[in-house]
Amino acid sequence: IFSDCFFCIFKFLMFIFIWLSLNAVPFYPDPTQFDLSSDYYDAKATSDKPRWVVVEVTYQSHLNKLVSLKDIKANNNITEIALKKGGRLSIMPVTKNDWDEIIKMAQ
Repeated sequence: IFSDCFFCIFKFLMFIFIWLSLNAVPFYPDPTQFDLSSDYYDAKATSDKPRWVVVEVTYQSHLNKLVSLKDIKANNNITEIALKKGGRLSIMPVTKNDWDEIIKMAQ
């Protein structure tokens, strides 16, 4: 399992990618879903069937250069990323090949 991820921020009409690493801690139920005073309280969540989980991440670095969505779509070496198949940013897997290519574009 590839344990790094990109976090994308839309700023100044550009997508800015930040490199994060998933921590070794396994995901766990988000405690705010059970807290009545929290804005994130979820009445349908139970300890047996939580509806939200926490994934801890650690900042690695900003990429050296901005990598735009337009650049990603124009790069023929990036073949599997869902960003090329649809226009919506979301949580999506990135193959090692595509990951390496985006890192290379940012150097």
